[in-house]
Amino acid sequence: GTFWLSETPDNPSLGWDAACKRVCTWAIFKDRHSGKTFVMFNTHFDHVGKVARQSSAKLLLNRITAIADNLPVLITGDFNMLPTDSTFAIIASGYADTYNLSPIGHYGPVGTWNGFDYNSPLTDRIDYCFVDSTRVETLRHAHIDDAFRHRFPSDHLPVFVEIRVK
Repeated sequence: GTFWLSETPDNPSLGWDAACKRVCTWAIFKDRHSGKTFVMFNTHFDHVGKVARQSSAKLLLNRITAIADNLPVLITGDFNMLPTDSTFAIIASGYADTYNLSPIGHYGPVGTWNGFDYNSPLTDRIDYCFVDSTRVETLRHAHIDDAFRHRFPSDHLPVFVEIRVK
């Protein structure tokens, strides 16, 4: 399913002080081998509106409660926030940032936003994977900074997370 990050989440809409229409898409998955089921949410928070980001985080947590039905949860996306932003604390109140959970530590640069600049210092981390750490184990975490011919394929680095649903 999909819901819009706005005051009217069931209809295509622009929310709060956002510059763009933003959504969250979710799906329930079942592992064919283990038979374990989990819910994954992927989103993209607004890059301009601070109220939009905070309200989107609250809406996301409310929708997770309604949709996940007590299943293990993964949340991924471009949140357009730094770990020091107040919006981060809203999400972290219910879910753990996998950046800090890998038993072997994080691999790669700290930041995920490069702005297509090959010489970017890669210090701004705005892309995340959050999990219900009581039911999802993080095995590895990395930001992949491979570039081809001194070009990044995106203005964001891929976030790699290896997990195990408990």
